[in-house]
Amino acid sequence: MKKYINILKKCRLFYGIEDEDILRMLTCMGARVASFEKKYTIFREGSAAKYIGIVLSGTAQIVRVDYSGNRSIISEAGPSETFGEAFACVGMECAPVSVIAAEPCEIMFIECEHILHTCQNNCGFHSRLIYNLVHELADKNIRYYKKSEIT
Repeated sequence: MKKYINILKKCRLFYGIEDEDILRMLTCMGARVASFEKKYTIFREGSAAKYIGIVLSGTAQIVRVDYSGNRSIISEAGPSETFGEAFACVGMECAPVSVIAAEPCEIMFIECEHILHTCQNNCGFHSRLIYNLVHELADKNIRYYKKSEIT
């Protein structure tokens, strides 16, 4: 995990958290990294959402397919950006979007429950992580709202 620290420090989820605390948290929360080839479906629409994804390299597209089969790119996430937070936080049993690798990419997955519920150590930096998650969700919600006002 140490090789990803420079990317993770740029991730808004870890804003204001020291490097060594990020590494300790990732171990405690059971973070895992997976690699995907271009066009691979990282997360399929209709799946249960449990994980927050952090793009470590490459680009992932968040995609929605309508009833007619038309594919719309809702957003893209590049290095240090997150996806799936809103769906994972509410524990959606049937997420309305897919996430597809737009190019070869590496993604870190953290189970949302491990973020929302602190361990028995109750570390101060974990509280900061929760604060950052709420801030990121609010920011994305506002950007989505502004975007939908324009269209």
